[in-house]
Amino acid sequence: MGTEIFWRPTTNTLLSASLNPDFGNVESDDVVVNLTAFETFFPEKRSFFLEGQDIFNTSPRTSGRGGPISLLNTRRIGGAARFTIPDGVSVIPTNRSRPTDLLGAVKFTGQSGNWRYGTLLATEDDSELRGTLSDGTRVNIQAEGRDFAIARLLYEDTSSGGRRSIGWMGTDLSHPGIDASVNAVDAHYFSADNKWVIDGQLMHSDVDGVTGAGLLADVGYRPERGVQHSLSATYIDDELDLNELGFLSRNDQVNLDYFYSRNESDIPGLRSRNTGVIITNRWNTAGQPVLTGAFFTRGYTSLDSNNLSFQLQYFPPRTDDRLGRGTGDFRIPERWGGERECQYRPGKITRFYRQNQPAPG
Repeated sequence: MGTEIFWRPTTNTLLSASLNPDFGNVESDDVVVNLTAFETFFPEKRSFFLEGQDIFNTSPRTSGRGGPISLLNTRRIGGAARFTIPDGVSVIPTNRSRPTDLLGAVKFTGQSGNWRYGTLLATEDDSELRGTLSDGTRVNIQAEGRDFAIARLLYEDTSSGGRRSIGWMGTDLSHPGIDASVNAVDAHYFSADNKWVIDGQLMHSDVDGVTGAGLLADVGYRPERGVQHSLSATYIDDELDLNELGFLSRNDQVNLDYFYSRNESDIPGLRSRNTGVIITNRWNTAGQPVLTGAFFTRGYTSLDSNNLSFQLQYFPPRTDDRLGRGTGDFRIPERWGGERECQYRPGKITRFYRQNQPAPG
């Protein structure tokens, strides 16, 4: 038997608890064939962890494409157990990745004046895995459950228009096989005239005595309606580890990305015209370019909602330092590419055409 408790002692606070929960009726994840060296991110679908989750979002990067940079990825809670397989014992690999049952979880969120706060505690049940010795003898392998603790404190000021805030968040994972903690300080500024948006975050991790650090900085400027400039800077050393309880597709990165967009709605004969420019500069801390490129996008929307868009792409030479998985790096040559897209809507029928034309070779 499982129990869920929701208690709102005041209009600004909520306490929720789940004891021996059964998440067997949660929607299944999409099947993803991942041939890259990077982990696939799967979003949370359990309602208990989704409720009041926004207080634990410390940066706009928590919804980044290709996988976020997030201090808290609740999918780690109840994930695969940490088994230690003795020598000479064989197990079915898929059994090692089975989810772990939760004994319980408690979440408390609220607000008092300019202060917002939240905490999340969860503990897993012990797990058991059946293995086989070389002579066919069956053995049982035990794994202790993990304990998770997350705390968040945020101060916000909106008294003079706009938004200014500073916060702290800490996460901790306790287990006989590993101790991992992460602490971060984040600051945010949203100007009253809606022109400037600035977000920053400092991160520090300690996993079994190995420490790492990282910095995120995002600046957005909107000089006029429909026009936006965005600049994103990232520094993450090769020891920062968020993946025991958060999500980070890769550490060891130094990035500086620029994005420009313009949406025009006063073009004769068109509903809108969109222009975008993206310049990506991503390096590892050894000075090797791992993802660089320049992109130009133009899109047209007609008065009857038909769409036509194209994109020009340029990728300078770069190095893939992950695909070899420790066996060496790959040099990726210069590439040019293009893409066009057309959506035609005669009545209720939609026709979709798409063509991708990479450079020869």
